[in-house]
Amino acid sequence: MMSLSDKAVRFAKPEKKPYTLSDGQGLSLFVACNVRRSWHFRFSWQGKQYRISLGVFPEVGLAEARALCRDGNELLRKGIDPRAYRQQSNSPAADSRLFHVFAKSWLAFKLKRLDAVFSRERKHGGGQVTAIQIERSLKRDILPFLGDKPLREISRADVWAVQKRIEERGTLAVAKKVRTWLYEIFGYAVALGELELNPVCYLDELALPDRAKRTVNPFLSIAEIPALLVRLGRYRGNLQTRLAIRLLLLTGVRLADLRFAQVQHFYFKQALWHVDVFRGCKVLENPERSRLIKPAYVVPLSSQALGIVRKLCECAFPGQQYLLCHRLDPEQTISENTLNMALKRLGFGGRLTSQGIREMLFKAFQALGDVEDSQPHLIEQLHNQPMSCNFYQKSVQ
Repeated sequence: MMSLSDKAVRFAKPEKKPYTLSDGQGLSLFVACNVRRSWHFRFSWQGKQYRISLGVFPEVGLAEARALCRDGNELLRKGIDPRAYRQQSNSPAADSRLFHVFAKSWLAFKLKRLDAVFSRERKHGGGQVTAIQIERSLKRDILPFLGDKPLREISRADVWAVQKRIEERGTLAVAKKVRTWLYEIFGYAVALGELELNPVCYLDELALPDRAKRTVNPFLSIAEIPALLVRLGRYRGNLQTRLAIRLLLLTGVRLADLRFAQVQHFYFKQALWHVDVFRGCKVLENPERSRLIKPAYVVPLSSQALGIVRKLCECAFPGQQYLLCHRLDPEQTISENTLNMALKRLGFGGRLTSQGIREMLFKAFQALGDVEDSQPHLIEQLHNQPMSCNFYQKSVQ
């Protein structure tokens, strides 16, 4: 068996599956799928095979790894278990296996994946928000209790104790996120060959159930609508956001339909908005999928709504695809949280969301006596009439 060379170690490329390059005397280089390269020392102790990590390349080079391997073999000749000796020593390799060091390595890997995901989906800011949440939880709930422990010595009881402390604060949502991130950290260690088992497995069985969920899309009563209109009139936030909220109030469409509205869907002479007409035609051509895709519908536009649409068109950027664009990328639609943040700044946080405006309008009609309790949802009735392709062709002529 040929020994490894510095060049072979430096240029060891990742493959679809992790693999190992042997150097002899129990020393090997483990190459993971994410380009991470770790030194492993395999040995036999009391009839059983064991493996310990000697560090990560390039922090630990080939010469240093061989020296550590020789030290391990010397301990075996003296009848000393290298694992027990490492626990009592303060070697750099031992320090590198402390939980806080490994958690830092996992976080760097996690952030790269987040950047790739959000970049592919063309979403802005999501990765930074998740990173802030992870770092906050590590600092507050995880590292103070697990940070200085060797990775291999952390038991399921240790991890459960972390979860229990968070649950005792009553923050069950945080406990669930921390449990997920701990599972990923130890799963990362298993994938790299640092651990055999993930101690976070089955902790979901011990977790407290989430409280009853609050109303997903809260809405205001009819008596509160005048205050909303007054505050909206005084609001000096982004013009596009203000106009979008007004258009929701005037039309009662779903938030998704507003976000993905395009200029060509509006017919100013007829004062009509054909919502997602092309998707609607596809539904009618494929009746088997009609349950999965909402049909297209027509929204009559008031003069105020038409004025808002015209104003949005005047403010559009060159090449803008959607009526409402993302503030960082004009080619993308507005974020689904933009309107909710504006409503929160208006003082309606937790009381009204952009999705709740639709329900608020129905309740207002109901309170005014225009809709009876036994009648179907008025807005659903008006806005969910599927169009045939012939109707579409006639309406745009």
